[in-house]
Amino acid sequence: MITTLRESSGQSRYENFSQGLVDNFASAGLARAIAWGRSMIDACPRQSLRIAEILGFRRQKRRAQRNMSDIKVAIVTGSGQGIGRGCAIEMAKAGYKVSLMSPSGRSVELAKELGGLGRSGSVLDAGDLRALVEETLQEYGRIDAVVSNMGHGGSVPEAIKTVGFDANFDGPLLELPDDLWHESLDMYVLSVVKLARLVTPVMIEQGGGAFVNISSMNTVEPRAPYPMSMLRAALHSFSKLYGDRYARHNIRMNNLMPGFCENVNLSDAALKSIPAQRPASFEEIGQACVFLASESARYITGQALLADGGMNRGVR
Repeated sequence: MITTLRESSGQSRYENFSQGLVDNFASAGLARAIAWGRSMIDACPRQSLRIAEILGFRRQKRRAQRNMSDIKVAIVTGSGQGIGRGCAIEMAKAGYKVSLMSPSGRSVELAKELGGLGRSGSVLDAGDLRALVEETLQEYGRIDAVVSNMGHGGSVPEAIKTVGFDANFDGPLLELPDDLWHESLDMYVLSVVKLARLVTPVMIEQGGGAFVNISSMNTVEPRAPYPMSMLRAALHSFSKLYGDRYARHNIRMNNLMPGFCENVNLSDAALKSIPAQRPASFEEIGQACVFLASESARYITGQALLADGGMNRGVR
């Protein structure tokens, strides 16, 4: 019966649990049924609070609540590959239970490897965002961090020859269609707003939390090959306003601005333009994400952290 309860999902967990109580009571009496119920609280920590409520065990219920508060839970979107995958792995290494989503099935496979939840879905779909949050709460009962990772809108050059101003670059700008601008706004800005609407009440009730938005170094120093990144400036402004509004509830929102990463094809000239003389690894970006989500960054909110190997030249 213990195995059945662990492997079941949804309401069937509690139907199996109730049947287990009946079976133990019928075969060995009330004392045995109560002892079995208590053992299930220890055997199934994720469902322990609900089990304690069913049995009316006040002391066990308080213990279950304490155990749940000891768990750290992080949602990571766009986690199927690249930076999002690196963030998910590093969050799991840091002790977070991860709940992952990406348009492909890769986040589902990664979640299995990391012992978390995974689903296929898009940040552009409000229903997918709602299901992600609801499933996370059903499984873990809390959300401590939300990592919003989004891709690039528009075309990305196959090979990057220069990292600064290029007088010879003649890629599209005015030719970009309105639909692409609107989709990029939905992806870079409104997806974060929608997730914040869903998760903020949860964080207020539990006493705090952190949002980390994966932005781009191109937000603060726009580069012609990445025109849609200019929209991320709106995300940074929203993050500042959000930080102002919800810091009183111990909830923070910050932006992480990666530079070129290991999956980008950089020419020798482009590499030499980076003071670190190399691209970032996904692991390094993930570790910066962990910092912004952690208690070590508890006094940082509404800010944007560059992780670009020193490439951006502005002093801020």
